[in-house]
Amino acid sequence: MFLSIIGACFLYRPKVAVLGSRDQLCIHPEVVKLTGNAEKVQLCRVKVHSHTCSFYNNLEHGSKKNELDQYSASKILDIEDLGRLGNSQRVCPYYLSRELKKTADIVFMPYNYILDMKNRRAHGIDLQGAVIIIDEAHNVEGVCEDSASFDLTTLDVSCCIKDLTRLIKAKIGEAEELGPREETDDMDLEDLQDFVNLKEFFLKFEAELDSIQLPEKEKQIDKDGSYIYEIFDKVGVTYETAEVCIAQCEKALLVLNSGTGSGVIHTSSHMQKFLDCLKTVFSGCSIPNLNYLDLKRVNSSNYKVHIKAEEKKARTDVWTASVSDTSKKQTRSLGYWCFSPGYTMNEVISQGVRCVILTSGTLSPIESFASELKVDFPVVLQNPHVITSGQIWVGVVMRGPDSTVLNSSYQYRSTLQYQNTLGSTILNFSRIIPNGVLVFFPSYFLMNECVKQWTQSGIMSSLRSTKSVFIEPRQKGEFQETMDGFYEKVNDPNLNGAVFMAVCRGKVSEGLDFADSNGRAVIVTGLPFPPRFDAKVNMKMKYLTESRNMANSKVFDTCAYVHIVQRWSE
Repeated sequence: MFLSIIGACFLYRPKVAVLGSRDQLCIHPEVVKLTGNAEKVQLCRVKVHSHTCSFYNNLEHGSKKNELDQYSASKILDIEDLGRLGNSQRVCPYYLSRELKKTADIVFMPYNYILDMKNRRAHGIDLQGAVIIIDEAHNVEGVCEDSASFDLTTLDVSCCIKDLTRLIKAKIGEAEELGPREETDDMDLEDLQDFVNLKEFFLKFEAELDSIQLPEKEKQIDKDGSYIYEIFDKVGVTYETAEVCIAQCEKALLVLNSGTGSGVIHTSSHMQKFLDCLKTVFSGCSIPNLNYLDLKRVNSSNYKVHIKAEEKKARTDVWTASVSDTSKKQTRSLGYWCFSPGYTMNEVISQGVRCVILTSGTLSPIESFASELKVDFPVVLQNPHVITSGQIWVGVVMRGPDSTVLNSSYQYRSTLQYQNTLGSTILNFSRIIPNGVLVFFPSYFLMNECVKQWTQSGIMSSLRSTKSVFIEPRQKGEFQETMDGFYEKVNDPNLNGAVFMAVCRGKVSEGLDFADSNGRAVIVTGLPFPPRFDAKVNMKMKYLTESRNMANSKVFDTCAYVHIVQRWSE
């Protein structure tokens, strides 16, 4: 919307760039057909590095520069425009957007590109003197935490070992094939030694994770954030040597992405993942005047470490070529989780930004929000809603048509009586409410269970005779088609509109337009409480209890109510 406003302005025409992911912008047919984002990234990098992507080559050689300059000067290009331009001119839209960014006055991007230090480096984003405007900022706390956290498994480490084994064999094979050389021997030997050292490090790291004692019953432990440095210290990576290890990983990744060996595209993503983890742990190494003790102290208060064991099939020992036990080997996961959004936000502000503006319809209570971000907001603007109390009805429906209590708590939500009563209630509302009706469930599991039961009981058939029914898909590729179908059926004269069944915290609940006839009613079937037995949720509760004296029940209630308010504000 903002892009169209700028495009319609005659007096002010700034240079604008829009950044997106390869998943949104890549047009290479081999990359597009892949389903996983990590696989797309790796294949794109391989083709760019090996100069086998004609779209990137056309952009790099500048053969289309005049046409591109004329087109971008006459129109502000959004994601769809970039794709169309790339197809018509046979140039890469992804790298074109990065070129346009270099001279842009305003850059639009997902805000994790700004909050995540690794993403900023990858996209060359300089925040010095920048004005940052974050829309839909009610999610900024979670993005801040996620961008500074990671989960790593021994399977990831094992794949890195396999990659390095292949690289070492390839280097030795090249040396044997070419015979004695003089000029390049030192460089090749240095690369080979780096890969050997890196493989030894990964073997030690894997062994260290496996050696950590876990309780027999729970098979998991929680530690303060500083414990991550104890793990790396034991395998020889410290505050002083981290940059060397990072450089070796980057060198190995560069060779992997050049296409050396077989199966590179499938496995080199694990090396990239481990490299990102290293940079997260030792991100403070580049901060002036921050010593190792300060780094450990800061991370101890903002992070927690979670280590968990699961029964999995073990790998073959690729170093000795012997086969280890494949039936009892445990795979372990290492979680390094940030629970302080302010840690990330203050890192962003330290980059010399001019100001940060956060906007959203659901930031209240502001005091709690600002406290989480650990940022002072000297200017705060809060407005009443544009909809008056006479234009909307908000209420709680306690019982269904058969007088059964609509109790969606954990112990009742799976009963057939509750699910059938809920279905009948939604059916009755759908008969009297015109156009679009949104129905939100606490989870995908409960939504699917209800749909299954309603199909068997005939409720779904009755609902479809009244309105078209659409169900939020979990697959990204199916989502837009489902949304388009809903918008089309909302005003269908042959039916009383359409029902869209979705999940709180899902895709439908974030940033989509259900104005006017698209959303005449919102039905929330239950509170989306966080999963109480999830390790990360429990550690977050403990962190808030210790740092802010907030009771566990209040943590759950606050989280659930914030998401409910977000559903109503769409």
